[in-house]
Amino acid sequence: MIRNENGSVTLFFAMTLLLAVVFIGMVVDFGLTFIARKQVQTAADAAALAGALSAELIAETSINDTGEIEYEFNARIKSDVAEQKAEAMLQQYLDAGIMKNVQITDVKYAALDEEGNLSVDDGVFYEVIVTGEQTTLLGVIKQFRISRLAEAKLEFVEGE
Repeated sequence: MIRNENGSVTLFFAMTLLLAVVFIGMVVDFGLTFIARKQVQTAADAAALAGALSAELIAETSINDTGEIEYEFNARIKSDVAEQKAEAMLQQYLDAGIMKNVQITDVKYAALDEEGNLSVDDGVFYEVIVTGEQTTLLGVIKQFRISRLAEAKLEFVEGE
């Protein structure tokens, strides 16, 4: 008995094409997800750095037992100024439309001291924690939490 196999190549081609389109869609979706996540990390880095760069150098002087002047320098971060600068930097990234499929749900800012403890008005480290969700092209919602820490390292160079 001879069977009619007309159209079997067309069916096989259609199924292979469908699988190829799904695979390509998943690759593109994963790539865009990866790029958006990296952009959120870059925005968090920039925000943490902006907050850390708002640090001020505080000089304290004292006279020792021999009558010489001693200097002690400390970095101080004003929380409100740092938060404004960090928030402005993060907002620049959002306004630029770089992260179109990303929804930021919460941003936390913290000035930390050298031991990593929270510090309201002084510290040498500044942390930005960004939480949110990302919608992929396939409609999948992925949640993320990115934490970035920047150090404010200020040095005093004595003039001649």
